[in-house]
Amino acid sequence: MSKDSDVFLEVGEFLRKQEFGARMPSRAELTERGRKWLESRRREICQIITHERLMTALKGDTPEEEQIRIIADLLAAHTLGVPPFVLARAIVTLGSHWFCGN
Repeated sequence: MSKDSDVFLEVGEFLRKQEFGARMPSRAELTERGRKWLESRRREICQIITHERLMTALKGDTPEEEQIRIIADLLAAHTLGVPPFVLARAIVTLGSHWFCGN
């Protein structure tokens, strides 16, 4: 499984109770739900974290853990339905272009 799929799965796991109720969804369903949710929230996330702030957090030799912490701090004041660290990990893994590209 790719790193991107792992990120989508992690987001889908947090959405599980909201989206599926008592039924236990498959790994594929959770991954797809996470992907769709992230895609639907891209614009909102990019309004919270401007492209410039995102690029500043992701550039240089900053370790991945520090990048995640910086981005999670930017997201912490906003309630999006998924914890800030999960979203920050998704942003770092998928990259700035996926979120705030053209």
